[in-house]
Amino acid sequence: MLKPVAVITCLEDSPPSFDRLLLGAYLRTIYRVSEPPGFSFQIGVEMTVFAENWLRCAGCRYWAFVTAWNPFSQPLPLAENRERNRQLAGDLAQAGWRSYPGLGIGPDKNWLPEESFWVLNMPPEQAIRLGKKFDQNALVWWEVGKPVVLWLLV
Repeated sequence: MLKPVAVITCLEDSPPSFDRLLLGAYLRTIYRVSEPPGFSFQIGVEMTVFAENWLRCAGCRYWAFVTAWNPFSQPLPLAENRERNRQLAGDLAQAGWRSYPGLGIGPDKNWLPEESFWVLNMPPEQAIRLGKKFDQNALVWWEVGKPVVLWLLV
């Protein structure tokens, strides 16, 4: 079974080999989904009661927030990032995953918000495979009753 390298809720959880400045940026990022009713998430923070109730009613036990933008956090041109995300969208659609468009809005105003997908009930192994396929350092993960966490993949 594929597992994340580390599960992060705060800076102190980070492995010594991982760039702490980059991890700090991940932790301060706001992960936003505009539909169905619209939610925002942050690493280490419990879901709002409204969001968790909506997810339970939707039959969601867990979700992943994934992107194909900026592999290994290396900035790419906008057109290339969007093409990579189109490929990710195609993979999600082909597999039949229920997903919604999202944005990862980082604290650095010079870093464009990353177009992403909020994928409901994708099993952990599938989320990790997808993150690795698109050369991502990490993905955002949530399970019912737990805080939102960051899974390091490298």
